[in-house]
Amino acid sequence: MNTSRAKDESGVRSIAAVPDEWPTTPLGALAKIRSGYGFPPRYQGRKTGDLPFYKVSDMNSAENQIAMTVANNYIDASTIQDLKATPFPKDSVIFPKIGATIHTNKKRILSTDALIDNNVMSVSVADQTLLKPRFLLLYLHTVDLSSLSNQGTVPSITSTRVKELRIPVPPIVEQERICNVLVMIQQAIGRSLAALNATKELKKSLMKHLFRYGPVPPAESDKVSLKETEMGTLPSDWRTETLGELTDVVVGHVGPVSKHYVDTGEGIPLLSTKNITQNGLSTENLRHVDSDFHRVNKKSQLFPGDIMVARHGNSGLSAVIPDEMEAHALNVVIIRRSERINSNFLSNMLNGQESLQHMRSQKSGSVQGVVNTSIWKRMRICLPALDQQLMIDKMIRTIDRSIVAESDMYESENVLFDAMLRDLMTGKLRVNNLEVQV
Repeated sequence: MNTSRAKDESGVRSIAAVPDEWPTTPLGALAKIRSGYGFPPRYQGRKTGDLPFYKVSDMNSAENQIAMTVANNYIDASTIQDLKATPFPKDSVIFPKIGATIHTNKKRILSTDALIDNNVMSVSVADQTLLKPRFLLLYLHTVDLSSLSNQGTVPSITSTRVKELRIPVPPIVEQERICNVLVMIQQAIGRSLAALNATKELKKSLMKHLFRYGPVPPAESDKVSLKETEMGTLPSDWRTETLGELTDVVVGHVGPVSKHYVDTGEGIPLLSTKNITQNGLSTENLRHVDSDFHRVNKKSQLFPGDIMVARHGNSGLSAVIPDEMEAHALNVVIIRRSERINSNFLSNMLNGQESLQHMRSQKSGSVQGVVNTSIWKRMRICLPALDQQLMIDKMIRTIDRSIVAESDMYESENVLFDAMLRDLMTGKLRVNNLEVQV
């Protein structure tokens, strides 16, 4: 068996040990490898034309996660002639070939003839009766592009390195069956991602409605009396108080703590800005500090219902400390739990776009800039009655549960794809009698 180590853009590693009846052939013997063309600014910006002109950035588009279907630039026949360019044929596989974008490991397939810029490389199969382009794309997902690049200051991939890459070539019928299985899973992943993104957009719309009109049906929003505040337009019957009047606002520990680190599970979790995400509190890769440090530094102790707010980086973003969690805060703003306000309601309000924009405009100090505690204390908060706060929190929690469920589905399908990709591309799993339903 022939072996080589590989890694795709989602992090999959495999050992490409293939069946003896699968010949491994240099890619240069099966395909034409070419780099793209320079794309002068005077030709850029057209939204229609005879052919798309793809740049590396186009690979980031949601519509282009497998096949390239939309471009930010199009060109006509006269421009192609001016560039002295030869279009790349449909079903060519493309990937970044220079700079840090190599490490993104993105590989895509052209859905039509197209041009690509000189930061991109193309692999076009010469004889599709020997090698299916889709099989080539899937196999390249097991190849770490970084392994093909030079080690210079600016990494780059040469056509010679790509031509030397050896690829297993199963019988064409088996290639088709492998592709069918993996494409089915990719389609399921695409549907899950679309559903997840739609639910996230729905949450944005829901939050915008709830924090402008309160927990009323959209059809009744025109009946709500509104007022303008520094946090945006809010219902006029929501009371106004400063955050400092509602609860205590302090800053977590500032200074070195490394000498107080202990092994995971033997101390108190240490939370900082990196643990505050758009999806709430993240407890991945936690550091822990000893209990003596936690006991002595009382001001930076965290308890259930407290709110952590990022001071730098993603400034203003907040997360609530969950029930039954005791932790320690490092260089974050702490808004203490109060009986006068629901913590989840307040955190969601602070995470609204208008609130984030307002607080980030108050940054001062270092290069990164921070929002001083005094500004947080003076921040005016408009609050509905507590029962309305609870209703709003319940509605947001409901959609958050949907997002978590859809995220879990999306992740599990990606795990399935990675496993099937590894096993099918190495022949560990054969598809002659395989039936897959997704």
